[in-house]
Amino acid sequence: MAKKVETQEMELIKGLKQVPQEEQYVPGHRTCQGCGPALCYKLVAKAAGANSIFLGPTGCMYVANTSYLCTPFAMPWTHTQITNGGAVASGIEAAYQVLIRKGKYKGKLPNIVVMAGDGGAIDIGLQAASGMMYRGHDALFVMYDNESYANTGIQTSPMTPYGGKTTFTPPGKAIPEGKKTFPKDAAQLFIGGHPAMHYAATASVAYPVDLINKVRKGLNYKGPAFVHIHSPCPKGWLFDAKKTIQVAKLSTPISTFRRRTSPSRSI
Repeated sequence: MAKKVETQEMELIKGLKQVPQEEQYVPGHRTCQGCGPALCYKLVAKAAGANSIFLGPTGCMYVANTSYLCTPFAMPWTHTQITNGGAVASGIEAAYQVLIRKGKYKGKLPNIVVMAGDGGAIDIGLQAASGMMYRGHDALFVMYDNESYANTGIQTSPMTPYGGKTTFTPPGKAIPEGKKTFPKDAAQLFIGGHPAMHYAATASVAYPVDLINKVRKGLNYKGPAFVHIHSPCPKGWLFDAKKTIQVAKLSTPISTFRRRTSPSRSI
């Protein structure tokens, strides 16, 4: 008889004192000073815990974290192409489902987390992410959003706001506004097209308790979930590295991010 697949139940926290002390994303990486996505990775890893498998599509958090044949990940982690984070997560989740049902793996289903930048989530990686959610795989897809393709020189992405100055959208005499298109609404994009997805949320690195709880809510739901995490980039946004949290707090209520944000949503 096939064994029932047991999943983990992640406890929600009420304050900073309950944030886990154990680090799953440890020192030793090469991210920039004040890196918002690195803080995002640290908090998501704390939320998910040790019994997790993280997947990192090509991007800042792959290149800066895996130099010289070492990584800062204390939990199992694998690199994926920027195009296929959702597909690799689908395969890992399906394999564990089979192993557990056949009694070849005795533990609970690991938390399977894709950590993709905005390009690996809703641009180049959209097809595979959509497939993962459409098929109903029990995995969490996190988009750390720094509003650009930062790893390759601060190029415009679908999350760059209207009027954004990037290396591909420099303001000038012909186009004084810089970027002429508006960003995608990532959460609504996934909600609208994926009936198997039952949880979507937006968060910011400025509010760690809220971020951790939204990640854990997504992990607790059976099936695919999506969390969009706003993660300012000092290099791309041209602000002092020590002001990342200050900039993140300013961005959440008043910037173009507010137009896309909403409380966590069970669908």
